[in-house]
Amino acid sequence: MLHHLLFYLLPLTDGPLFLAAPPAPTVLSIRVTGLKSDRGWCCLALYQREEGFPTMPQRAWRMQFVPIRNREAVLDLSDLPAGRYAVAAYHDENGNRRMDTNLLGLPKEGYAASNNPRPKFGPPSYEQASFYLAAAPLRLELHMVY
Repeated sequence: MLHHLLFYLLPLTDGPLFLAAPPAPTVLSIRVTGLKSDRGWCCLALYQREEGFPTMPQRAWRMQFVPIRNREAVLDLSDLPAGRYAVAAYHDENGNRRMDTNLLGLPKEGYAASNNPRPKFGPPSYEQASFYLAAAPLRLELHMVY
């Protein structure tokens, strides 16, 4: 009796009934080059949306202070869902856990963003720095600017 009911209900669907599995998590490897010294930390902030990018790392989806070795910093993030992201980084040379700026608000410490945009005025936008993370692992290289 049940198989007769399914026979009549199946044409009401667009095709076979399959439950889609959620996308598999993937890995993002971030390498920051061009740091002028091994002093301090490199702050890496991963954003899922425009809010707070790039000047408010506390609003990032994930943020981590990474040690610097041979003037480079490397961070591997795993179990990330597919989606649009942007990365912002700064060289926290004095270890105070914030981006130091001068009286005009210009950075006194090095900074970088994914896609390595170089806007003429102000920080890069989320749109300029964003990328799509799919199921395959992705490697990014950010170049620090002072």
